[in-house]
Amino acid sequence: MTFGAYSLPVGSIGIEITENVFIDRPDKTRQVLDKLKNMGLNFLLDDFGTGFSSMRHIRTIPFNGLKIDRSSAAGVNRDYEMAVLVKAMINMAHSLNLSVVAEGVECEGELQFLQDHDCDNEQAYLHGRPMPAEHFFDLLQAARP
Repeated sequence: MTFGAYSLPVGSIGIEITENVFIDRPDKTRQVLDKLKNMGLNFLLDDFGTGFSSMRHIRTIPFNGLKIDRSSAAGVNRDYEMAVLVKAMINMAHSLNLSVVAEGVECEGELQFLQDHDCDNEQAYLHGRPMPAEHFFDLLQAARP
């Protein structure tokens, strides 16, 4: 089964959500997310590690994964205390069957640390710079079989 004009496999689209979307209308927001999840969309809790993440939300909202904030991932290969925290975030997420994305990975040392500790994915200038949407669609078209 595919999703959208680019025939993406269901489950390949992830929407990043910050917890503040649940503050004003948590029940309505949950209903909308449940419907979208049933269509095959994935949700990631964005900015995890910035101090705003509620453990209750991680358990009760249909997230597929967590995004470790850049402020936590930066220099993780050189900062022992942050390394301990990031490892704990990865282990906690995996224990809850959530995937983990680290954002802002900018050097090989950070990438290696995250890979060594089973981080599932990274977003990074190391892989590519931000680009206008039309360039991204060109990349998608070029990658199509």
